[in-house]
Amino acid sequence: MSTNTNHNAPAGTWEPEVPTEDGYAVWSFSTEYDGSENYYAEVEATKDGWFTWTVGEAFPGGRLLAENDAPTLEKAQQHAERRFAQEVNQ
Repeated sequence: MSTNTNHNAPAGTWEPEVPTEDGYAVWSFSTEYDGSENYYAEVEATKDGWFTWTVGEAFPGGRLLAENDAPTLEKAQQHAERRFAQEVNQ
């Protein structure tokens, strides 16, 4: 678990989740920020050593809003936090 230090994103923590079926690690962003309950941010380790970050709308449609790769877990979390903040603050 790492603590969010990106000042443009809502304060929160990255929590480890159940790994994928292939055994790759997954983290989800957890925050109590107003309006954040409608969105999610996740980071998943990949077989090539990179990390895929995703941000999506949980309600009402459950659609994917952004997805990209980063070379490190820290970078992936930073990108996800920034995009998460953009969506929550709209």
